[in-house]
Amino acid sequence: MHIEIVQEKRITESRDIEIRKLLCLCFPKDTCFFSKSRFWNQVVPEYTVIFQKHSAIIAHVSVIDRDILIGNDKFHVAGIGSVCVHPSCRGKGLLKKLLAKAMKEASEKGYDFGFLFCKIKIKNIYTNLGWRAVIAPDIIRINPCGTEENFQEWENEDMAMYYPLSKNTLPVGVIHLQGINW
Repeated sequence: MHIEIVQEKRITESRDIEIRKLLCLCFPKDTCFFSKSRFWNQVVPEYTVIFQKHSAIIAHVSVIDRDILIGNDKFHVAGIGSVCVHPSCRGKGLLKKLLAKAMKEASEKGYDFGFLFCKIKIKNIYTNLGWRAVIAPDIIRINPCGTEENFQEWENEDMAMYYPLSKNTLPVGVIHLQGINW
């Protein structure tokens, strides 16, 4: 097995297709979307981390470059998205290795935190890998129509989590994503 960081501009068409097939397999409710694009909410990642076995992509995570505001302070976050492991390869520690590689790269690039959104029912997977629940009075995004919305309006089964990088503790305050969620 081989793990690799790929800058977005180096993703070939064949790799893009293979990643989209994996995303469709892992997120069957979103097949209509992922069959056409791997950019959730059209947010293009800075880099992607892939796990390959015999040249087939079996695990994937996108890393988005974003500055967010917490109160009046700006933080540089590595937004984690489209996390998936092929169903036949789950339970083998691939996610741990994938996220460790993604966060090591983010740390080397000087990001303050890793930041992700996940279903509440799977939060323990991330907690066991060192991610922490975001405690904020509100998280605001700019929706596709250009209007601000708070987190509870657009996701009621999800939660936000962060991973300490150059900063250890996420400040408490209103978080503004400065764009759409990833």
